[in-house]
Amino acid sequence: MPIGRNLQNRKKMMVTSRNSKIAPTEFKLLETYQNFSYLELCLETGKDTHPIRVHMAHLGHPGT
Repeated sequence: MPIGRNLQNRKKMMVTSRNSKIAPTEFKLLETYQNFSYLELCLETGKDTHPIRVHMAHLGHPGT
């Protein structure tokens, strides 16, 4: 998913097609638990700020 600046807050990043860069993140489900899942994530590029956090938040799974 492409990542660019948040349209409401320029200090944050978000998944958007507007003025963004491609930031592929591959993932593999390792284990499923009652309240969470254990994933292995692999970044293909290192160009963007926190692409794992941005992608997971976009999918409704914010990290802590």
